[in-house]
Amino acid sequence: MNSKHNIHIESSVEAAAGAAADFWLQCAIAAIRARGAFHVAFSGGSTPKHLHRYLLMDEQRQQIDWSCVYVYFGDERMVARAHPDSNYRMVRETLLDHVDIPEAHIHPIVDDDLLMSSEPAQSVPVLARNYAQTLEEFLPHDSDGRICFDLIMLGMGADGHTASLFPETSILDEDKRTVAEVYVEKLQAWRVSLTFPVLEQAHQRLLLVCGEDKADVLAKVFTHADEENYPVKRFAAMPDSHWFLDRAAASKLGEY
Repeated sequence: MNSKHNIHIESSVEAAAGAAADFWLQCAIAAIRARGAFHVAFSGGSTPKHLHRYLLMDEQRQQIDWSCVYVYFGDERMVARAHPDSNYRMVRETLLDHVDIPEAHIHPIVDDDLLMSSEPAQSVPVLARNYAQTLEEFLPHDSDGRICFDLIMLGMGADGHTASLFPETSILDEDKRTVAEVYVEKLQAWRVSLTFPVLEQAHQRLLLVCGEDKADVLAKVFTHADEENYPVKRFAAMPDSHWFLDRAAASKLGEY
């Protein structure tokens, strides 16, 4: 591990996911012991599935009281909850359906009825506002009155985006709202995402980044401070951001 940036480099995707899952469990156990609940935001994509499988192994699953876990999402595509591209569906099928988390503790971003009732340009601002209200209602607040996750899980795209904070999009400048809508031009699609203010307020951030296609950007994130401003770079030197990488993703980090 590189202690300056909390970088954990493992030999494979499975090993990186296993190390990340161990950290996830540590955060959950500590939060439940200290405050009686664990508030965690999940990420989408394919890599987290490896982490979820590890959490479901008997030795790991039995370490925490799942009834104390509260589930949120870092971002979401504007598709129905049952759609194959839904982050909610992925997390539901690979983890939530297999543990005893009360249904009332699970907070998806998309409301299917609202999504289907109007065009995305009209529905996504409402979904963003509604989710911000959900966070205000259910998340604990810090001494300054700000909502605060125990842990936010993040990934990184090959373009340096994290959650739905894509390069050259308006959401990057959002400094007040905790949840916002964003239109991603290159994908021709709307998303709803947590914003930098709430991501930065979390007690801990877990970034699981794997694959050779991430190596070039990851090297720039950590070693070229003045080059292109990739959104994920905001977390590179931020305390309590823990990076879990496989050897392929870390292959161009040099001294790391």
